[in-house]
Amino acid sequence: MRNKKKKKNNYQLVNIIIIIGIIFLITSLVIMLLNNKKIDNHIVDINYEKYSELISKDEYSIILLTSPTCTHCKDYKPYVNYVCDDKNIVVYNLNINDLNYEEYMEIHDMYSATVDNYINGNPSILTPTTVITRNNEEVVSISGNLGYSGFLDLLTQNGIIKKWFVNHFFYPLLSSVDSCGVVCGVVCGVTSGVGAGFSFTIIVLETVPE
Repeated sequence: MRNKKKKKNNYQLVNIIIIIGIIFLITSLVIMLLNNKKIDNHIVDINYEKYSELISKDEYSIILLTSPTCTHCKDYKPYVNYVCDDKNIVVYNLNINDLNYEEYMEIHDMYSATVDNYINGNPSILTPTTVITRNNEEVVSISGNLGYSGFLDLLTQNGIIKKWFVNHFFYPLLSSVDSCGVVCGVVCGVTSGVGAGFSFTIIVLETVPE
């Protein structure tokens, strides 16, 4: 009698875990579908006039300061595009080579990541520099190729992307499938036994662009 009761409790516990897992997966799918209105162009080239308009808005604007001859910029953009495609957001790209001296100096002096940069005594904007602005003020700015994780963390830490566990675990998996990314493997096992309890393991491996 005692063994039967223990066995029944074990099965009930396993069933609860499975139900919780199914609910979590359904929630993840719903979130993905709600964010599935895809934007065609995730990195939009802008000029200085459009830049001035964006930074004055009462909303977050993500801007890349880049140069066509910058190899680090070319390496960085695929990571940015990958994150933007997954999260359905737009980043604006400003080519600093198109700026006149006054425009260049205004941008150089506005951001903490650029204001102290000088080469041979001349002001310099390091590229790529990622800036987030709102109401003509810097939210954050950082120079260099941040990579996939760095760019994603930058958006998360500054409130562009919600700090949901699903965004960092299930959503990258689901969106990778949706965007033809490479998902190496999904393994889900449920085992149970009398007196042995249960185990519930999910392993997700995701490949991001190199």
